[in-house]
Amino acid sequence: MRRIEPYDREFAIPLVRNIFIRVGFDLETGQVLNFRIQLELHKNDEIKVIRRYDTAHGRPHVDKYDRPDTKTGEYKKIFFDIDNIKECMSIAINYLKENHVMIIERYLRKHKND
Repeated sequence: MRRIEPYDREFAIPLVRNIFIRVGFDLETGQVLNFRIQLELHKNDEIKVIRRYDTAHGRPHVDKYDRPDTKTGEYKKIFFDIDNIKECMSIAINYLKENHVMIIERYLRKHKND
């Protein structure tokens, strides 16, 4: 289910010319309740979400839009065994910073006509 209302805190981390990490999260008494972190490609006046980490299904997971399942063609959703939401957010942001080039290149190869 797609969230409509804004998060308590939202910001973007620019990586290169048209690639960003967008971060949103809700706080209650200093604790992160839920979050969304996504790698975005801004192209032709559109925002393509390439990879999204969030808590939309009750626990942290990643949706890999750059890695469809070879048998079903559906995009991969991988749940994490991490209970600490702040730790999960940190892992996600650092992974995207370090690997955004490879992730974007893979996405573009699989979505040449998008």
